Amino acid sequence: MVPILQVKSLRYKAGGKTIIDDLSFSVEEGRFVAFIGPSSSGKTTLLKLIAGILPSNDSILVGYGYLNAKKGSSDLSKFGCVFSDGIPFLFESVYQELLFPLENLCYTKSDMEMRIKDLVSFFEVSSFLDKKQEDLTQEEKAILRLLLALVHHPSILVLDDPFLMIGRKRKKQVIAKLKQYCQENKMTLLLSSSNLEDILFCDYTYVLNDGAIVMEGSTKSILEEDVNLKKLGLELPFMVDLSHMLSFYEILDGVYLEMEDMVEKLWK
Repeated sequence: MVPILQVKSLRYKAGGKTIIDDLSFSVEEGRFVAFIGPSSSGKTTLLKLIAGILPSNDSILVGYGYLNAKKGSSDLSKFGCVFSDGIPFLFESVYQELLFPLENLCYTKSDMEMRIKDLVSFFEVSSFLDKKQEDLTQEEKAILRLLLALVHHPSILVLDDPFLMIGRKRKKQVIAKLKQYCQENKMTLLLSSSNLEDILFCDYTYVLNDGAIVMEGSTKSILEEDVNLKKLGLELPFMVDLSHMLSFYEILDGVYLEMEDMVEKLWK
C-alpha cells in the first residue's frame, strides 16, 4: 500500500535549538499512529509540521504532493487538527462555530446542515447545537474541538493531547466513537498524548526523545518495553503495568490492554 504520509530527513530549529532532528518515517492510509515521549520531546512540533502549521521545506510528502508554506487552503483542508494550545472559539453559537469552516470551504447550505447534523448525531451530542459557547463545560468544549476537526471530513486527523479535559468515563466513550468514525470515513489518525492510556487504540507507536525517534513498533510491543519507557519518565497505563507485574510472577505471559481479556486469561 502506498503511504499517505512520508517524512524524509525532517529537521526543525527554533531559537537556535534543534527541536526535530532528522526524522524519517511513513504512514499508510487508514492507520492510527501514536507519538509519545517526555515533555519537550518534539511531539507537538512534529504534528504542527505535518499539519502545515509550521513550514517543512519539502520534507513531508502527503499523498497528493509536498506540504510546505506554498500550499493553499485546499491542500491544508485535507487535515483536521486539534492542538492543546489551539485558538479560542470564534462564535457565541456552537452551531455557527461548526458552520464556519464549511462556509470557508464553500459547501452548499444543505450539505453543511447535513454534515453538522450527522456528526453531532454520531457522537451523541445533538444537544450542543442549542447551546452557546459560554454554557459548555470544559469537557464539552474539548469534544467540540474534535467535532470541528472532523466536520469537513479530512483525510488526515492530527490530534495533540485532545482528551486532556475529558473525564475518564466520557473519554472511553469518545475514543470508541472517534475510532469508529475514522474507520468508517477512511481517515488516517495521528495522535500525540502525555497519557499512554490514550494511545491503546492506535496500531503503531513512535517514541520520541530530544526530537529523534528512539523506539517504534506496534503499540502493544512498545508498551511491553516498560523499563525503557519508565527511563524516559513515561507512566504506563494501569492495565499494562499490572500485566508486567503479573508476568514477573509468571501468572500471565504478556501484556493485556483490556481488563476483560486479562480476567478471561486468569480464569483459564
